[in-house]
Amino acid sequence: MPETVVFNLGDAKVALVGFIFVCIVFPRIVRNKHAFYLAVLAILGGMFFQMLAAIIGGAGFGRVCTVLNIVLDMFALALLLMAAGGLSAGELAADIGRAFEVLRKGEQPEEQEVMPIQGQVRKSPANAAAARATDDEEGRTVYVIDDLPKPPKPEKPAEKDKDQGPIPLE
Repeated sequence: MPETVVFNLGDAKVALVGFIFVCIVFPRIVRNKHAFYLAVLAILGGMFFQMLAAIIGGAGFGRVCTVLNIVLDMFALALLLMAAGGLSAGELAADIGRAFEVLRKGEQPEEQEVMPIQGQVRKSPANAAAARATDDEEGRTVYVIDDLPKPPKPEKPAEKDKDQGPIPLE
């Protein structure tokens, strides 16, 4: 008789199913219903593969079903994040990409001056903002338009004859 291999992945699934029940009790949490329902289907699909691994058995088939179960759980987690956050897949990918960029490089200020250009004096951070404000104002022309024509007043509608109405109300 072949050895049956079923891996216990209950911890992640318990958290995902618990969050699904919280979303059912508090429906205002869910901002993207399509992603929520897809996450529910992914959880049910993972349970189906876990059931198949237990019924059919076998080491190789059990591992394949476990891998499919894990992939569906990860997919469900991403879908629940999208559902609760109201994000699309592109927005979630962009947010995760920015998070990896911050982890890789660390938080950096907007302007980072490594070395001043030859002939220039390095500015202190307090004076740099004031210098940028004055540099921005030089050479700019600001046009102010105060002479806008006033819009015409709406015409009063012509009084209708009382006999022309479709249904008399009196």
